[in-house]
Amino acid sequence: MKDKIFYFLQKLGFLYILKLEESYFKSIAFKKDKKPSKDVIKLNYDDCSPFKNAQIVSILKDSKLLLWFTEKECKEPLIIPESYLVIHFLLQKKFLENAEGIVIYDTEPKKIIVVKKSLIEAEFSKKDLSSYEVALLKKEFAIENVYNFDASLFQEHLHAAYNTISIGELFSFLSIDLDTKTILQIFVNKIVFPLGFFILALLAIEGVNYFFIEKKIESVKQEYKSLRVKTTTLRGKVSAIEEQLDLYEKVQEELQENKKYFESMKITSIILKETNSTILFFRTSENSFRVRIDTNVTSPLFERFIKSNMFDDLRIQNNQKNKYTGREIIVIQGRYK
Repeated sequence: MKDKIFYFLQKLGFLYILKLEESYFKSIAFKKDKKPSKDVIKLNYDDCSPFKNAQIVSILKDSKLLLWFTEKECKEPLIIPESYLVIHFLLQKKFLENAEGIVIYDTEPKKIIVVKKSLIEAEFSKKDLSSYEVALLKKEFAIENVYNFDASLFQEHLHAAYNTISIGELFSFLSIDLDTKTILQIFVNKIVFPLGFFILALLAIEGVNYFFIEKKIESVKQEYKSLRVKTTTLRGKVSAIEEQLDLYEKVQEELQENKKYFESMKITSIILKETNSTILFFRTSENSFRVRIDTNVTSPLFERFIKSNMFDDLRIQNNQKNKYTGREIIVIQGRYK
């Protein structure tokens, strides 16, 4: 079902799959256990890029810092290189003997990815690739196996990878710096960082949201009514349709229970963006919530919460100043309407 999270995030504009031909790849030995922040990466490795003011996508794997530089301006907070996804899939399915090889997809242009010890060592796109060039790659990286795939298999492998990559690895590509503890808090406390819709996608992990379910129910109902007036030879299908309709209606009921919560998360995300504020902590319990926010406009922020008409019994429970940034840390508590 993870593939539906990918499609949902792409639809909402939170996820971008970076094409191989849109990027320049660099693998760097990195002895530290923790991935450096995006600012540190920019400072230390920006000169490795052939592009001016490049955006950098990164992940730390087995003492290697994998970097993708792109001149494409991606506004999505989650950017994942397609090369990483397809190689992840090939390794998971044990297509590559000894977890290494030169992978060539016969697309236009060709996509060439060199893998050694389960990690990408090099990648590039080229219109044509001669046998001599392949021999040079084998010699340079000391790799014997070459895997050629038809162009049609690239999209097939890419989409199949959506179900093999873990949520943890998904977070590793976020352009927002999060440590493991923060990621855990997001799942446990349902924190809404500047990613309200991302949490909505995770909560709707069954792959459908309320509006799509509603349309599907209407379609099934129409089919059900049509079948009922037909001959008895269709009774078996009618029974199956009734079961399917019952299932969809149950899913709709469950999603409707959370509809107000989803809508309130959307409003909260919009308020934060308008006031240049950030959620530090969010906890919900039945019909109430408690949120801690970093802001420099406490009064306008609180007024926006009131005017949203989504909450009751709103009050500022705590208010203190961050002596380092000068911004205010406030705690707002209330109930969903």
